[in-house]
Amino acid sequence: MKSSMSCEPLAAEKCIMTFIERTFGHWFLKTLVKPTFYKQFVGGENKEELADCIQQLERVNIRPMLACTMETDVGEGMDQEDLFDKNAQKILDCLEFSSSLTTKAPLMQLKVTGLLSADILTHMANIYATSTKALSMVENIANGMINGQLKTSEIFCGLTRKEGQCLEHAVRRFHKIGMMAQIKAVKVLVDAEYTYLNPAINLLTMALMATFNKDSPVIWNTYQCYLKKALQAITTEVEMSQKLGVCFGAKIVRGAYMVQEQQRADRLGYPRPTCENYEATNNNYNMVVKYMLNHVKTAQSRCNIIIATHNEESVKQAIRRIKKLGIQHHLGTVNFGQLLGMSDQITFPLASAGFTVYKSIPYGPLGEVLPYLARRAMENQTVLAGARKEQQLLWQEIKSRAKDYLTPSLRGIPARTS
Repeated sequence: MKSSMSCEPLAAEKCIMTFIERTFGHWFLKTLVKPTFYKQFVGGENKEELADCIQQLERVNIRPMLACTMETDVGEGMDQEDLFDKNAQKILDCLEFSSSLTTKAPLMQLKVTGLLSADILTHMANIYATSTKALSMVENIANGMINGQLKTSEIFCGLTRKEGQCLEHAVRRFHKIGMMAQIKAVKVLVDAEYTYLNPAINLLTMALMATFNKDSPVIWNTYQCYLKKALQAITTEVEMSQKLGVCFGAKIVRGAYMVQEQQRADRLGYPRPTCENYEATNNNYNMVVKYMLNHVKTAQSRCNIIIATHNEESVKQAIRRIKKLGIQHHLGTVNFGQLLGMSDQITFPLASAGFTVYKSIPYGPLGEVLPYLARRAMENQTVLAGARKEQQLLWQEIKSRAKDYLTPSLRGIPARTS
């Protein structure tokens, strides 16, 4: 890990937490961070704590979406194969654990940068983003997954031999994960990350869809609606899935990297890829949701989506659209989701009304989830600065937690306190 003085702005959350740990010591994190941020936003350090958290949610018809938070960033090098193998095993263990739950249709999130070097992904992204044969690249990687013979030199002529070998190892990891997800009936939602990585993430995710989404949406991609081209991106991949003849899954989010994306654009002198303001992001989000709801109406069970938002108005608009289209929301084609520890005033009423709703639940030791926690803090600043009403709702929720009270229907459930 680089020192805080030499860190890229894009890895700011890692640097901040590392700086705090080095300056104040692990005692500071364990004594102050763990009882506050950690307890609020994380399901637990081990399976026992995680199971207890999930059971509390299941009692009010809220489903788990476990989040594997392992990730890397550019500049951390390619020599991490042992780490990536360990991360892959953790994901396989998570799939096994998810399948053992009594919850119907559990979901799981993963980050591609936990399984393949971000430096290689950046190189792949540059090649894929400028390719005129995107569909062919997807099919070639999918074929490589199936037969175990990925010919990287034919797909990525710009990769070095070492990069090609690392990619081949990663594709085998993805294949194992996809196979277990299919067998265990756990749907895997691949997280979007930074814009300089996303084209490569999209390529690998579409290859996974081509391999495992023949009969149902096992693999889903994520679409960040603070990006101006979100609607274009999801439209392109829906059309690609149709050409491939496979099912499609999508997690629709606003996104958690806005500050870093803007800083990078300003630093390198290219136009910001993000929407101009919070209102523009809302409009973009609602357009993407509308497009995907229309597609669900046509594709039926061959398309699943999760409307992952903390914005009350976006939820209301989506519900109105669901009713207008006559979509049967209890069948699992359309789901809602929020982060653990946030927006319970949206989650619980949705669940009570019979909608399928999930909480994204990260888990693991404090050191592993520090970047995630730092990003939650940065994300909250952006959200609250742009939405006065959400700030008031969050404050009301904090006060209600302090009184160990959420709603009359939840009096018997231990509240998650910060």
